[in-house]
Amino acid sequence: MNLDDADPRLALEILGTDDVALIEPKISAFCREHLGQSVARVRYTSFSVGAGFGLVLDDGQSVFLKAWSPATSLTSLESVHVIQNALATQGFPAPRVLVTPRAFMAGNGAVMEWCERGAQLDAHSALVRRALATSLAQLIALATPFADLPGLPRHDYPTKGAFGPPHNVLFDFHATRRGAEWIDEIAIASACSAQRAPNTVVVGHRDWSMHNVRLQNAAKANPTISAVYDWDSLAVARETDIVGMAAAIFTVTWDMDVVPRFPTREEMAAFVADYEELVGHRFLAREWECIGAAATYILAYIARCEHCAGWPEDAQSARATLRALVADSCAFVRPSGPHLFAQ
Repeated sequence: MNLDDADPRLALEILGTDDVALIEPKISAFCREHLGQSVARVRYTSFSVGAGFGLVLDDGQSVFLKAWSPATSLTSLESVHVIQNALATQGFPAPRVLVTPRAFMAGNGAVMEWCERGAQLDAHSALVRRALATSLAQLIALATPFADLPGLPRHDYPTKGAFGPPHNVLFDFHATRRGAEWIDEIAIASACSAQRAPNTVVVGHRDWSMHNVRLQNAAKANPTISAVYDWDSLAVARETDIVGMAAAIFTVTWDMDVVPRFPTREEMAAFVADYEELVGHRFLAREWECIGAAATYILAYIARCEHCAGWPEDAQSARATLRALVADSCAFVRPSGPHLFAQ
């Protein structure tokens, strides 16, 4: 196992140490205790909100262990994994939960099946976009009955300022506020608009992007979602917020060369229209405005992270996409076409 230049701070926050000599034995001991197998090798590591480890056990089985810092509520994790496993049992392409969340190193950890079905595709394709909208609608329909589980994360907007705490310790919004005032202003305005939506509450995935899904693309068949990751992104939220966030980022992945990285305004609107058709209801004009505001807010958050990290503002950046989106007052226009309901 190796930690790249950014990982040690994240490892300290999540695991309580950045010492690989301490981390690897803890992982193996956790698997021995809960799966009856030691770890033969680590095939994959990642650090962000949580720490992810792709593992091969002594018997050759591959599993995925995810760990969270003490700041993440165990009750919240338990409820999220109840939903994840329930959806997997119902045939939705979620990894089955093998070990439910419990104490691990500084925080908590859980083990899931290793789910490597399918591949990432270019979501600028209308067929791929529709597959993503279809699966989001299915996930919401299956997950929303669990909305009353204790501790489920709730998506809302800050009552003071533009953003709440960043998603990990690599980003310091306070220290990098200079030059980001325009982003903060857009975020505050869009948050205000997004909250005007009717309170139709669902359970949805707040990071519905190509980065977190895989698809099967069989010959002579439309692509279908074959795996969904990052289930700790589940949250109770307004439907308009979930759909707006997905519309803003569904094309995004850093694992393949997709140009542009973010969808255009027209593609965002087309994603929403696809979702409307699949769920069988049309959003009102004011709901479309709230969806556009939710999309703008999530782009502002990503833009703020880019600014904090010193990444360039180019055609692939969230900042460029954000500027283009607000150029027409954040408005989404429902596309017309034969795939939509009759006018």
